[in-house]
Amino acid sequence: KVVLLVPEALKGRLLQPLFVYEVSGEGFELLDTEPKGHNFWTHEKVVPVRCVAYATVTAAIEKNEGSVRFI
Repeated sequence: KVVLLVPEALKGRLLQPLFVYEVSGEGFELLDTEPKGHNFWTHEKVVPVRCVAYATVTAAIEKNEGSVRFI
């Protein structure tokens, strides 16, 4: 479960719309330099196969069973 900890002063930023794009994994390679983690890159043009739009960042997190807490 994802819990997003947000400073109270930045609460308004969570009101922005959020879009999650799904792309095919073809043509991507694991980036083996900074930043570390699961980062992939490609030189090819990427066309999304699906886009999920959320009214706010908070709505996206909660729809995916996460929660937001303010610190």
